[in-house]
This record gives sequence, C-alpha cells and structure tokens, in this order.
Amino acid sequence: MAKFAAAASPYLKNPKPPQVVVVTSQAAQFSVYAELQLAAQQNAVRALAYYLHQPCSILAENQIDKLGSLAPKLVILPSAQALRESTWQALLAYVKSGGNLLVTGPVSRDEHWHPIDRLTPLGIKGSIEPLTAHYSFIASQTDVLAPDYIPAKIALTFGQQAQQLLEYVHLPLDTSVASVPLEKGNLYWAAYPVELSEETTASSLLYEVLLKFLRIKPIFTSERLPYGDPLIYPIDLSDAVLYVVESEFDRELKVNINDSTIGEVNFRLAAQHAALFLIDKHTKQIVAKYGLP
Repeated sequence: MAKFAAAASPYLKNPKPPQVVVVTSQAAQFSVYAELQLAAQQNAVRALAYYLHQPCSILAENQIDKLGSLAPKLVILPSAQALRESTWQALLAYVKSGGNLLVTGPVSRDEHWHPIDRLTPLGIKGSIEPLTAHYSFIASQTDVLAPDYIPAKIALTFGQQAQQLLEYVHLPLDTSVASVPLEKGNLYWAAYPVELSEETTASSLLYEVLLKFLRIKPIFTSERLPYGDPLIYPIDLSDAVLYVVESEFDRELKVNINDSTIGEVNFRLAAQHAALFLIDKHTKQIVAKYGLP
C-alpha cells in the first residue's frame, strides 16, 4: 500500500464531482422509519454504483446548500416520504436552474410528518394513498418518461413492512411516472418508493432509463457476471482516473474493465478483497496499483 500511495500521490487532486447526486431525507432518517430510509439510500447507491457503474455523491438534507457547487446533471430523492420544506424548495430551485430531479414515491410530509401538498403546485393530478398492494409495476405504455427507453415492465414487489408503513402517489389513468418541466429543467416523479421494492433490480432499471435519456454515460463498461458484480468505482481526477474495486463475494472473481482511456483491464480479484489502480490520462498507462498482479 505504501508503494501505491507514493506513486499515486502526485495525481490525487482536483476530483471532479459525479454527475449524479443522491439526496438523503433526514426527516425520514431520524424518524421511526429510519430503517426504511437507510435501506432506500443503500439501494439507490447500489443500483448506481454496482449495476450501472455510475459514480454518485451523497448529500444529506442539512447540506442541501452545497448542491449548487456540485452542479450535478441528475439528482435522485429516493423514497423519502418526508422532507423539510426548505429542502424541497432548494430542489425545485435546482430544477428551475436547469437540473433534473427524480423523486420516487410521495414526499407528502414535512419534517414533523405533518401532511403537505407538493403535487398540486406542480400541476400533478394525484393523491397520496396507503401502499397496500404486494405487486405493482412501472409500464412503458402509460408513462411519459422516455417511453422509448423503458422496458415492457419494471416489476415491483413490496413486503409486509412496506405495506404497513409506506404510501404511494396514485396518478391518473394508471400512469406510474409523471414528467414536469420547470423553467430550464425537469422533474420526474415515480409513483412508487422504488428503492424499497423487494425486486432488487427495480431501482437500477428505472435509473438506467433516465441516465440514457439524459445521456449520462459511465467512463467504463464491464462484463456482467452471472451471479452478481463487484463494486467498480472510478474517481475522475484532473490528470488521472482512480479505480476502486471491491468484492463482497465468497469466491475469486474474474474482473473485466473496459476503460475509455486505455481499453481493457483484466485481473482476478480474491474473495472479499479490494484492488486499486490509477490510470494516467496523458500516458494512458497504469501508474500505480494495489491488489493487482
């Protein structure tokens, strides 16, 4: 590790903020629904980082003032259920200035869990209802969100705890996503708290639709493994790209990364191990590595 740190040190500066930011609801996280909110946040990050290879920043509700300096192309508010009014207004201001916001499930309560109408001011015709169904789905034929990109159905299943505690947005005509232009930007509102579905791929499928629609591309691709993928997380620096690779599996993995700068990088990663490597953007060479042959 010391050898890696010495070789990488000159490059470790001026990281570029990711194009995607996940905003966390502290109104929900510090409530009796904390377990659900933490699960929603974790599932959002896993969908982006593991499945879609899309780096993201996490921004807590009390740090929302920093959103402008991050200047993301997409903000995701995952299954919040409750949110401070000041945070909500900051998110709307971000959209109006040219941003894109994806909201999943209702945000119909303030930080005191008092009901608040956030649909009507946006011109969204809908109501907040208890989430009592076990099965639901997001379907392409009724959605206004990038219909050419949505698969036939994104299946959703909600367990007993979710059915007892959560709400959803009942939209007209069986629509499951509403799209609202706000001045220079767009707000996309999914009716269901997708990140809390038992279908583990639901969040990634929905995010993938929007990422493609907004033309937000990862800087690498990787061959899918039949039993799941390791975490491959690139950090874009001014003169280099730092890759962090981590395995949660109980067996050795064959990792294949196709980087836009140098092409393919192939190696084997031991069970429950991590690897680091840093690519110089100018020489297009790996100049520092740890855990690689």
